[in-house]
Amino acid sequence: KISNFFSNYCEETSWNTPRTLSVYRKLLKEISQHVEERGKLLDIGCGKGTFLKLALSSGWQGFGIEPNCPEAGELKREFDIQIIQADFMESDLSENQFQVVTLWDLIEHVPNPNEWIKRCHRIIKPKGLLVIATPNHFSLIDGLAFCACRVSLGNFTYALEKLYTVDHTLYFTEQTLK
Repeated sequence: KISNFFSNYCEETSWNTPRTLSVYRKLLKEISQHVEERGKLLDIGCGKGTFLKLALSSGWQGFGIEPNCPEAGELKREFDIQIIQADFMESDLSENQFQVVTLWDLIEHVPNPNEWIKRCHRIIKPKGLLVIATPNHFSLIDGLAFCACRVSLGNFTYALEKLYTVDHTLYFTEQTLK
């Protein structure tokens, strides 16, 4: 199960940096341009709710799914953000419930991404939006990491180790996501 592998996920702090917050703000502006109205937004794998807090301040009603979220009660009390503490595929969500569903750096970790995407489409309202962010396997950074490894005759592997981690079950390109 994914929830077992990511048992300490909510202790991660990398999504609360100024750079990440700036990216989240830009993404919220972009998302708002592609939907008719701001309504319910579900962030699957929401961690500590950083993206959801920003979404709330932008006029969205925030919901999250995070199997291991000790901050769930605090997010509900302080921000009225509901965190469903369950595995997404086992959660009890209604069809056509959300205007937007987001998966930030999550789809590459699941063993059955097609099933996840199908489930996302069922819970999104008509004319809603599914937003997925995942590393691009054929990106410039990916290519540079391979080149650095080859040029160093295999001595420089740090970049590849950061790109290809044990918790990534699949690697996507722009083409494979379509």
